[in-house]
Amino acid sequence: MNGRRETTPEATELADFGARMREFRGERGLSLADLHLCTHISKGHLGNLEQGKRQPSPEIALTIDRALYAQGELAALAGAARRTRAHHRARPAELPAARHFVGRVRQLDLLQQARQRASLITIDGPAGVGKTALAVRWAHDIAKHYPDGILYTDLRGYAIDQPIEPVVALGRMLNSVGIGPSAMPNTLDERTALLRTQLEGTRTLMVLDNAATAEQVRPLLPGSSTCLVVVTSRSRLSGLSVRDGAVRVTLRPMSLDDALVLLRGMVGARVDDEPDAASTLARQCGLLPLTLRIAAERVALLENMTLAELSEQLSPARRRLDLLATEDESSAARDVLSWSYKALAPKTARLFRLIGLHPTDGVTTEAAAALVGTSRDEAQQQMDALAAIHLIEPVTTNRYSVHDLVRDYATDLALAHEPEPERHAAIHRAVSFYLHSAHAAAHLLWPHRALPAVHAAEDAAEPLAFTTKHEAMQWCETELLTLAAATAAGTKRKLDEAVFLPVALNDFLYHRHPWQLWKPVVQDAKDLAQQLGHGHAHATLTHILGNAYLDLQQNEEALASYQQALSTREDLGDHAGQAWSHLGLGRTHDVLGDHPSARLHLEEARRLFSSVGDQWGYAITTSYFSEACRDRGQIEEALEHVTAALEVFEQIGERQSAGCALKKIASYQRDQGNIDQAMQALNRALAAFADSDDLWGQADTLRTLGQLHLDRGELEDAHASWNAAADLLSDVNEPSAAEMRHRLLDTLRANETVPPRPTPRETP
Repeated sequence: MNGRRETTPEATELADFGARMREFRGERGLSLADLHLCTHISKGHLGNLEQGKRQPSPEIALTIDRALYAQGELAALAGAARRTRAHHRARPAELPAARHFVGRVRQLDLLQQARQRASLITIDGPAGVGKTALAVRWAHDIAKHYPDGILYTDLRGYAIDQPIEPVVALGRMLNSVGIGPSAMPNTLDERTALLRTQLEGTRTLMVLDNAATAEQVRPLLPGSSTCLVVVTSRSRLSGLSVRDGAVRVTLRPMSLDDALVLLRGMVGARVDDEPDAASTLARQCGLLPLTLRIAAERVALLENMTLAELSEQLSPARRRLDLLATEDESSAARDVLSWSYKALAPKTARLFRLIGLHPTDGVTTEAAAALVGTSRDEAQQQMDALAAIHLIEPVTTNRYSVHDLVRDYATDLALAHEPEPERHAAIHRAVSFYLHSAHAAAHLLWPHRALPAVHAAEDAAEPLAFTTKHEAMQWCETELLTLAAATAAGTKRKLDEAVFLPVALNDFLYHRHPWQLWKPVVQDAKDLAQQLGHGHAHATLTHILGNAYLDLQQNEEALASYQQALSTREDLGDHAGQAWSHLGLGRTHDVLGDHPSARLHLEEARRLFSSVGDQWGYAITTSYFSEACRDRGQIEEALEHVTAALEVFEQIGERQSAGCALKKIASYQRDQGNIDQAMQALNRALAAFADSDDLWGQADTLRTLGQLHLDRGELEDAHASWNAAADLLSDVNEPSAAEMRHRLLDTLRANETVPPRPTPRETP
């Protein structure tokens, strides 16, 4: 190196782990290759661990500890390094904005008292009572006491789709504190342990909104009493009080005085002009903030009508919204919603009903147009009308959220007033819209992937068209949950489109790894494909399951899935599909350490790709050959293979794949100590990712370049690279990009010899 590199506490801990690992290996008389055979961890990664270049995950540290009979010493050293890293982790700031808030003085005081004696507080109460608003307001009030950050997660306990699984919620929170995909454990217990390790000794505030059960919450709780967790739920969550020492604060409907203050803030002096009518209206709204706001908005729009006349329309004899009817308290929420609904124009009213059938509670204008079977412009006008009276709430320019109570009401209306054939047609149009939009995104992102032809979209569905790869990737990320829910809804109704939707997303799912959410969805779609006789799709979905199993380290299941896909494709005479199956089998055998079998399958994959003229697939297989060679310590052969793959990618104009190949070349050169060649390859990769509009690839390449500059003692260049990467991601809000930006900012703070220049937003 050309300069001194400052040693961080974490680096010291990692060096201690690597040194002791090397000593134990020497005492056992094992080479790195021998240890690889014992642990199924690649030789290259083992070498990086011994040299202190990589941090071992908890499961890898434990595997090596057991293989070397270290009696827990290596696992303990790895834990020490992770604890040191926790002091330099990202500082999340995820609280939503606190909107206009009225009253709740007593509840705020109760929360302050609870905070003095407990680290877990639950806020329960009926739907629409303002639990989230109270939790968010109080969290903002006390945020200064929690300098290590604030985590916010909507657990969707009572959403129309399934509640968020604890393992998924943990993944998001770990992302927020700077744990990247490579260090992310797969199992619930491992993620729970890692989050507790990351938060140990910190003063972090965690808000878990809309929880369904104590079992959903418990794995998310930190172990440190210095953290505070606030949970909201419609349920009392008694299990958290009994087993976990939670202090419970129950939220009731507002007092009449507070309700009138809320109304006055929205409709002005009319509350004072008609005090009796205002009080009656507030009571008819059940003194609930949600329904009070809906009613107040309607009142504000009808300036020529008295409050008494409006109150008259909320007849107490009308049916109440079932979710808000309890034994000891009731509300006229259904009456308020009914009143707003009946004032809608017929076409807008139909859209509102059909929104109740949308797979999730986040709806775009284009999806709404597909549900109704109309144009985007007409749907936008109708969505604006719904937003004007707070039946839906705008999130971005063309995206809206629907409160779960309002959604339940819309679903009830759809079931009552839309005949089953109309409901089926609406869901069919929506799933078709998502299929054709996903098809368009995949075609732009991976143009050399041969996608199956899909039926022409419904005339009024107007699927999306994308102009850049970044735009297409952002849509896939934003709609990740909705695409899964749409597939599930279509599968339930046995729609062909549900089979082909995950097929279109094959490459996105491969790169994104969202298997906790998508694996069961793909499994159901695979079963439907078999029922409907879609053989090629069935084979592809089976292959996708193989990818999922391999990522989840369920290697035997991966082998079985790839083999099943291969058999189906052999029966169909699908040579291109067989090539992908052999590629999957080769990858899996390589992971299992069966290198002869891996080589046979990879060779057969290349032969088949060559026979069908698929240069892209051939080059991808060659690239995997290079990784297999690197894992066996054959760096020169690895470089030959990846260079050959790069030449093909450049010949066919596949710039994104070329960027990935160049990053591998840089990694192999760095392993050999050829830093100059590694930096040259990374600069070429940066240009390739820029050509393909891949912001993520550019940012990750800049991050690696910064590390190489740091290794050479070039601190100014390192900071320039990291700042450039952070700038690229400053306007990208998807979780993976936010996680990378957190890590970049952490790296900048950890190496502050040269002060970093300000980035556009310190917390995305």
